[in-house]
Amino acid sequence: MSETLKAETEVLDQHGSLREVAALFLKVGCIAFGGARCSYPLMRDEVVKRRKWISERHFLDLLGVTNLIPGANSTEMAIHLGFTRAGWPSLITAGALFILPAMLIVLAFAYVYVEYGHRRPPGYYMASSRLSSPSSPKLCTVYHELRSRVFSPAP
Repeated sequence: MSETLKAETEVLDQHGSLREVAALFLKVGCIAFGGARCSYPLMRDEVVKRRKWISERHFLDLLGVTNLIPGANSTEMAIHLGFTRAGWPSLITAGALFILPAMLIVLAFAYVYVEYGHRRPPGYYMASSRLSSPSSPKLCTVYHELRSRVFSPAP
């Protein structure tokens, strides 16, 4: 067995707890407000580089699968990663905790809109226009890394 395949097998043989999956996807859900372009790089950074839950190749395979299935791709990716790490209970937990922060943010904006109507509270436009701008430099870096891995020549 080659060293690369052996390393991938060791990474994939590890199983995690529901608690660690819940903590990760609540964190990613809070930080990555803005869809797949924000959440994919954060998920990759967490599960491949930092925590080493899965290999780079497995992550790219899941990325391809989630792009083939209709629906919310970043939520599907969270669900796949949760299931891969800790099984069926984690599948539901990862999906729910990934969606929850965005749902609460949208509900807060809806409340402000309904409550104030045409009058906007102070700082409304500034807050709404700057929600995802701090993550832009990180996204560019991670997308460059992903692009170089996906489109690199075959060995």
